[in-house]
Amino acid sequence: MNSDLVTPIKKANAQELIKGMNSVEIGGATPMVYALERAAYEDFNIFSRAIKKKIILITDGEDTCGGDACSFAKTLMSQRSDI
Repeated sequence: MNSDLVTPIKKANAQELIKGMNSVEIGGATPMVYALERAAYEDFNIFSRAIKKKIILITDGEDTCGGDACSFAKTLMSQRSDI
């Protein structure tokens, strides 16, 4: 599956994010729910739940792996007040 963390999560890293996004090659599978799960349950695990977080999903198309990103986001928001 194509899902990568293009830069470490930290404050004020706009230039690193832009560089990371420009390095991504589009094409292949689009596992949106998988990417959202990784962000919520793996990438954000290093931070306290007291810290508010945002997930910004950038994609080249619709989920092609059978997921429902809207349903996942609604469930996540009902379970986690930090995201």
